[in-house]
Amino acid sequence: IFKFRLTLPPRYNDVDMWPQITFTSYVYSPYVDEKSGELDIKTAYPTWDPSRHYLVTVLTYLKKIFYAKTFTDAKANVEAKTLAETDPEAYRK
Repeated sequence: IFKFRLTLPPRYNDVDMWPQITFTSYVYSPYVDEKSGELDIKTAYPTWDPSRHYLVTVLTYLKKIFYAKTFTDAKANVEAKTLAETDPEAYRK
């Protein structure tokens, strides 16, 4: 079970006001900053458009990172990305 905190900025319904997901339990993923536990939402949604993007969109993305088999767009944790690409078996441990 992974626990996380969802934080909405005060002006959430404005353009480029991304929600923030921070894991409170440890997650080793190319999409999650190892130090802060923050999910890299801006890579998936470079421009946040409240007329097209919703919280359910972000929660779907959160779920997707656990099933990803390739990490070409991942930027948050380069070490995890490199391990996943070079030694997938070790990464899954």
